[in-house]
Amino acid sequence: MKNTLKNFRKKGNNKKHRKTRRHNKMNKNNKVIVGKIYANWCGHCQNMAKDWEDLKNYLANQGNMFEIVEIEQTQESNLIPTINKKFLKKSPVKVSLQGGYPTLFKIKGGNVSYFQGNRTFEEMRQWYLQ
Repeated sequence: MKNTLKNFRKKGNNKKHRKTRRHNKMNKNNKVIVGKIYANWCGHCQNMAKDWEDLKNYLANQGNMFEIVEIEQTQESNLIPTINKKFLKKSPVKVSLQGGYPTLFKIKGGNVSYFQGNRTFEEMRQWYLQ
């Protein structure tokens, strides 16, 4: 009888552990990745710096729904493949520089999309929340 009770407890713990792992994986997949590829020397990047900081602060106050990724030009070759492998395994479209700096992107539901609007806090905020 003790042996059966002991096995039952072990199985119960394993189920709980599997459920927690599944829940953590679902939360990771539901997170929206908000990204910027930039160069320190770029005038466009410098001009949007305050709006980007305001956006980061705003998104940080939205709870654990967003993860912010900033990729400086010197880190592109290392970080972009890592992001693509981690978040876009099954997607045919990958994160890449889109015509120049800055490139703003979001990864949501395993898909990447790129920001095409004016680089103001309000336009970026509305786009990232879509």
